[in-house]
Amino acid sequence: MAKAKKVHHKVRHHLPTLHQPVPHVVAYVLLAILFVIVVKLVSVTTGVGY
Repeated sequence: MAKAKKVHHKVRHHLPTLHQPVPHVVAYVLLAILFVIVVKLVSVTTGVGY
């Protein structure tokens, strides 16, 4: 249990660097790309051409 807490503390310590604007934008771009792929897949499977 103590080991898990130590690892968690390490992860928490590195989190502030992840909350900078640039990685946030990258995450949104990846989400957008994923959304487009999903929409295309759905349109192909339902027969609605995009």
